[in-house]
Amino acid sequence: MGYKAWIGNLYLSKQVHTIMVDKKKILITGANGFIGSRVTRFLFSNGYDVGIIKRSSSDCSRINDILPNLISY
Repeated sequence: MGYKAWIGNLYLSKQVHTIMVDKKKILITGANGFIGSRVTRFLFSNGYDVGIIKRSSSDCSRINDILPNLISY
């Protein structure tokens, strides 16, 4: 069983990833939040180039382990 989550009206699952093969880059705001960190991890682990927008003072403890692999703005 893969990771599955509802984000607003968007249902994220491994099946969605196979449909969205051409979309390899994504920019996420709120990536250090509760839901945003899980979306960020999901997309990163499925091969997306993930960019995030964050303040220099943001608490990124939820994504510290993958932060060096993300593009921060």
